[in-house]
Amino acid sequence: MKQVFLIASCVLAMMLSASCADRLSETGAGSLSIVISDADGLSTKASDVTELAYEKAVNNLQIFIFEGETLFRYEKVTSGIGSLPWSTTYPDLKAGSYKVYVVANAADLGSVASETALQEQVVRLSDCRLDAAGFVMAGSATAAVGGGSTATAAVALTRFAARVRLVSIENQVPATYASGGAVTVKSVFLINALGTWNLGGGGAASEWVNLGGRAAGRQASTMRSDYIAAQAQVNPAAYQPQVFRADGSSVARGVRKDYADYCFYSFPNAVTTDHTGNTATTASGALARLVVLATVNGADWWYPVTLFKEGKGLARNTSYDVRLILRATGSADPNEPVGKGSLTASVSVNPWTPGAEYTETI
Repeated sequence: MKQVFLIASCVLAMMLSASCADRLSETGAGSLSIVISDADGLSTKASDVTELAYEKAVNNLQIFIFEGETLFRYEKVTSGIGSLPWSTTYPDLKAGSYKVYVVANAADLGSVASETALQEQVVRLSDCRLDAAGFVMAGSATAAVGGGSTATAAVALTRFAARVRLVSIENQVPATYASGGAVTVKSVFLINALGTWNLGGGGAASEWVNLGGRAAGRQASTMRSDYIAAQAQVNPAAYQPQVFRADGSSVARGVRKDYADYCFYSFPNAVTTDHTGNTATTASGALARLVVLATVNGADWWYPVTLFKEGKGLARNTSYDVRLILRATGSADPNEPVGKGSLTASVSVNPWTPGAEYTETI
C-alpha cells in the first residue's frame, strides 16, 4: 500500500506541476524586443537629396519603458549602435502592457520618472546639430508582454524639424540693369522659424528665430541686423548654423547657380495668418520664409519665398526644395512679398501634393 501511495503522490505532483506550468505560460513573464528604425528617412519623394549624413546620424539612444505613467526601466546606449535598424531585448519582464519611447542624440534624460515628464522635455533648434552629433529624434510604440513569449515594440524614429533646401538661383534680370544684369548673392536664410518643440510632439510658439527677418534698414549688415529681429527671444548665434548661410557669389545674367547643401531648419510652423513687415510679434509669429539677400542693379534686395500652401506650413521630418528665378529687383523688407513679376519660385514638397511641385510667379 505504501508503494501505491507513493506512486499516486508522484502522479499528483506531476499533474500539479504541469498545471502550474500551463498557468505560467498563459499569465507569466515574457520578453520584450525593441526594434529601432529610421521612419523611412525624410518625407521627401519630391526631393533629389535624401538625408544628409548629420540628419541621419545616431550617436546615442535612450530607451524608456513605461508601465502606465510610471517609468519601469531606463537605459542609455552610447556604443555599438552602428546604423539603424538596431535592436535589443529585455528578458523576464512581468506580464503587462508597456509603452516604449526611444530618444536619439539627446542630452542625458536619466532623471525622467514619468511619461508626462518625458513628453514635456524641451527640444531646441540648436539640438538639430549639423555635425556628427546629429538631430534629436524620437519615436514610441506599445507592446503587451506575457505568456512566456517575446513581444516586439517597433519604434520608428523621426525628426522634429522640417528641412528647407535652396536648390538653385537663376538670374533672368534685364541686361539693362547695372553690371549687365549680374547678381551677387550675399546670403540665404530662413526667417520666422520656430525655435522650440518638445518630445511629446508639441511646440510652444513662444521662441522664434529670425522673427520678422531683421532689426535695421535695408542697407544694414548682412549678419545680425539682416537676419535676426530685435524682438527674437533667443541668442541668435546659437541658431546661426540652422538658419543662415553667407554666400558672396556672383551669378551672371542667364546663368543658374546650383546649391548642393544649403539646408535650413525649423520646427513645425502652425501659423496660418500671415504677419508681414514689422507686424510679427512673439505672440502672433509669422509664416516661415526662405529669403535670399542679393545685390541687384546696384542695391541690396530681399527675395522671400513663403512656405505655406493650401493651409499648410512647415511639417516635421519633411523636406522643402526651393528653386528661384530672379527677374527684377526684390523687396525692401525680408518679411514682405516681392513685387509682381520680380520672382518665380517653385517649391517641391511631399505632403502638400505627393511627388509634385507648385510654382508661383510673384
